[in-house]
Amino acid sequence: MDKEVSVDIDDRLDFEYFYFILQQRNKTQILLETIKRTITSKKENFDQLKDISLIGHSILDYWNIETLKQQAVNNLAIAGISTKQYLKLILDKGFIQDLGDKAILMFGTNDIVYDGWSNEQVLADIQKVIDKLKAIKEDIMLYF
Repeated sequence: MDKEVSVDIDDRLDFEYFYFILQQRNKTQILLETIKRTITSKKENFDQLKDISLIGHSILDYWNIETLKQQAVNNLAIAGISTKQYLKLILDKGFIQDLGDKAILMFGTNDIVYDGWSNEQVLADIQKVIDKLKAIKEDIMLYF
């Protein structure tokens, strides 16, 4: 039988290897489910209006900050999310209705792990995010 479709499990090490292979095959789906759970857990953040909005991936999501130079911070970042996913799962669904006067953006890192990525596509997706944010709040100050 082809090794791609069968695994001979004789001991714990074989089982752990098999489990690792399954996780690798399902990692994209597992990550997407984790992203969706994080979005759901942050739903109330999307309804808040604070001075500064953090928008992007894990570097911002894991930044435990409530104020920056005496300005309130709303953390709308999602760990593991790509730029395209932020567009599709958050901005295109209208989860963000209002933004603070300033937003700190961080995107691109998670985009390069997907097959077929290119600098041009990542930049185009980031520009779409910027356009959507400007449509929500025209005079927002963006920091990247």
